[in-house]
Amino acid sequence: MHEALSRKGRRYGREPLSLPLIVAVLTTSGFVNEDDVTDAVFGRKEYEWYAGDADSVRLLRKPNGYWRGDWSVDAPQRGTRVSAALFGPNIRCDRVPAKLPQLWINPWAAVPFNQDDGFTTTTVRDDDGEIIRNEGTLRAPAVFSLDPAWPFFPEM
Repeated sequence: MHEALSRKGRRYGREPLSLPLIVAVLTTSGFVNEDDVTDAVFGRKEYEWYAGDADSVRLLRKPNGYWRGDWSVDAPQRGTRVSAALFGPNIRCDRVPAKLPQLWINPWAAVPFNQDDGFTTTTVRDDDGEIIRNEGTLRAPAVFSLDPAWPFFPEM
């Protein structure tokens, strides 16, 4: 997922576009879940502690996500051209009414994307790194005007 975002983000040149760039990444694996996507864009989780201090254990994110590289004063921030990523796990024609893709929003984008259009969104709070998820209002059967049980086969 990290490589797919990077490849798609580079397709439109090096400079930020005038409008937000949203890329779609559709996975065909049934083993990819929301935690995998969050780790790919915001960085993997790891525990930090100080030897001999049991109270020092804390969970944090490594700076290895597509939108959070190993930033220093001299290093450019990676992934800032991509304002958001639309991820759809295991999308197939027979699963259309099951689940819509979800939108991961880059809080450090050069051109911010500040709307969700009803999609479920995930982002990270910049000050403390907390992952924030907002449940969307769109439902796949309504979007595509399909019966929630589609595809169904009439009994004979």
